[in-house]
Amino acid sequence: MTPSPTTRGPVAAFLSPVLAVVRAVVVFVVVQPLAAIARIVIRRRLAGYRIRVNHSDPLRPLQLPDTSPRRVLVVGGGIAGFSAASTLSERGFQVDVVEKQAWLGGKLGAWEETFADGETHGVEHGFHAFFGSYYNLLGFLDRLGITRTFKEVADYRILLLDGSQMGFTNLERTPWLNMFHIVAKGIFPWFDFVKNPQHRLLNVLANYEQRSTYAALDQTSFHAFSASVALPERMTLMFNTFSRAFFARPEQMSMAALLQSFHLYYLSNEGGLLYTYPTEDHRLSILAPIEAHLLRQGCTIRRSTEVRDLSRLPDGRFSWDGGTYDHVVLATDGRGVIDVLENSPVGREEPGLLEDLRAIKPVNRYANLRVWLDRDDRTDHPVFTVVQKRKALDSISFYHRCEDTSAAWARKHGGAVIELHAYQLPADMTDPAEIRDALLDDLRHFVPSLRDAQVVREHMQVRDDFSAFFVGHHARRPTTAQGPDGVRLAGDWVKLPVPAMLMEGAFTSGLYAANDILRAEGLREAPIHSVPLRGIGWGNPARPGQLPAGARA
Repeated sequence: MTPSPTTRGPVAAFLSPVLAVVRAVVVFVVVQPLAAIARIVIRRRLAGYRIRVNHSDPLRPLQLPDTSPRRVLVVGGGIAGFSAASTLSERGFQVDVVEKQAWLGGKLGAWEETFADGETHGVEHGFHAFFGSYYNLLGFLDRLGITRTFKEVADYRILLLDGSQMGFTNLERTPWLNMFHIVAKGIFPWFDFVKNPQHRLLNVLANYEQRSTYAALDQTSFHAFSASVALPERMTLMFNTFSRAFFARPEQMSMAALLQSFHLYYLSNEGGLLYTYPTEDHRLSILAPIEAHLLRQGCTIRRSTEVRDLSRLPDGRFSWDGGTYDHVVLATDGRGVIDVLENSPVGREEPGLLEDLRAIKPVNRYANLRVWLDRDDRTDHPVFTVVQKRKALDSISFYHRCEDTSAAWARKHGGAVIELHAYQLPADMTDPAEIRDALLDDLRHFVPSLRDAQVVREHMQVRDDFSAFFVGHHARRPTTAQGPDGVRLAGDWVKLPVPAMLMEGAFTSGLYAANDILRAEGLREAPIHSVPLRGIGWGNPARPGQLPAGARA
């Protein structure tokens, strides 16, 4: 039996405070000064954490002259479409935004649902985290005053099947020092951290550089790589959370894409894994202000409208639905672009593009179940919490603790509003009732206080429209400029020259598409920012191509 503090021997009672003082002195005299020096060296090595990646010729004008009106068709009212439409309308272009759905936002979308009892509640595509490395997107939202009500999450936490947890609160935020802090927390044991073959993981992380990393590792799955380096269980679980967030099973996820995500979110900025989130329904807190901004800029917005029969006029411009356009931005998901091009004469101009797009496999089916429960969860979990895979559940969002409208409902009814996310449903789980029951069963396993909770109302989505970052996809992804002449592509599925992904990838792609148009019209480019383009070890002898034997998908 471990002795209690009251039964410790006299030697232990004397040494305990002495050792505490020694540890404090070592931290103050040795660790803290070394960490301060390391922070300076790391920042310099990465050339800062926020870099400008494009050049704007100051001799070029900012605005279109009044004598040269230009009209742009933006297909897609999501993040990429907002980015392109806002950038171009602010420079004097007449922009028409056309959205297939009845609501705006794309994967950030939100709308109202009326339930059987007559009550109406807002629902969303799903919880979204706004990481500090989202420089372009957050810069736009800041400018519109949208982020004023955002809050920072308290922790990034993973609940394990055995009831234990992995938390990342108070983690060192400086890149690479945060890796050593992970070791100190026991997620990656010291011995495994330095010995062969695990150090090869550190090599490929430190030497991230988009072109060489994808050339070496896009044909390798995360599963194959982790097996070849005998990645420890808890470190594998941590990387699995990144893979699952991209809706991919470990054997599907491109190791190059996974390294890019780890570089973007963890090893190239001072934000670490923590992020901010909106405290109100996306429809009210984000989408309404963006729509109002676009309307003030003179944009027109059409919902519930499909774009087909996009054709080219003899003078090179485009015709659709009675309108004439000088430029087109296809800012839908990959399937939407295929649909537009397959049903338009313009699509026949670039048959190779359609062939590449069709070759990119669709993502796995995923589910989002929002439930209104008759009791609170009584936990201290962060508002967004990841779980180890059991049946179907991948993460839990406690909306009654992060969204004002849901909090008001919970206070009124003494309940909770919780969203359950399955990023990758098992292939044999196809029945909606089975998916629902599996998600609720997983919830009761990880949050025992809700085992007897009753569902008051619910809303479930089962979709497969997310961008897939599977093994071998990168080579066939088009860039923003690879559409038919005069047509630009934008979305989180488009290949970018910077390591931007998910919402930041979508917004940044819209900037690149807009800049293509600005250059074509002789105007100054809009600024684009990024995390460092290379890892801290780039230029050292180790290279991403230095792979363990047999590390192939």
